[in-house]
Amino acid sequence: MVFLDADTLVVDKVLEEDFISNKPLFGVWHPCHNMGMPPHNKIPGAFETNPLSLACVDVSIDNYPLVYYQGCLWGGSVLQVMNMISILRNNIDEDLKNGIVARWHDESHLNKFFADNYQNVFTHDVGFCYPECMKGMLPVEPKIMHIDKSMKDFPRFEGV
Repeated sequence: MVFLDADTLVVDKVLEEDFISNKPLFGVWHPCHNMGMPPHNKIPGAFETNPLSLACVDVSIDNYPLVYYQGCLWGGSVLQVMNMISILRNNIDEDLKNGIVARWHDESHLNKFFADNYQNVFTHDVGFCYPECMKGMLPVEPKIMHIDKSMKDFPRFEGV
């Protein structure tokens, strides 16, 4: 099962084998984390640190996750993904019941899940969700492009 944001575009050959590994889940390394750009250039980076949120990640030096994942592309075996989705939905609903919205919403919850289950997550390089605005800046060629968008392109949402 593969989840892709609607604002992505496949720009190079992507094979079924690209999503099959010895691990049941996969995600894509966030390019800003990969490049050490703010806020990823120092602990806690973009990880949720509110201890009241179920998305909270232990960012102590001993436990700091090596990878922050983009929320725009992830997946894995159907059973593992369905289990993950169920856990994420329950955690997000529980946070909402308690008046909490994680720093980066569902991406924060995804990163908490992946940090807790890192041994089961294959990490794709940034070429699998390469931001269009960073073209030429990253150390790989894009396979899947995350298309630039501006709120001015969506007048109904401008200023939101």
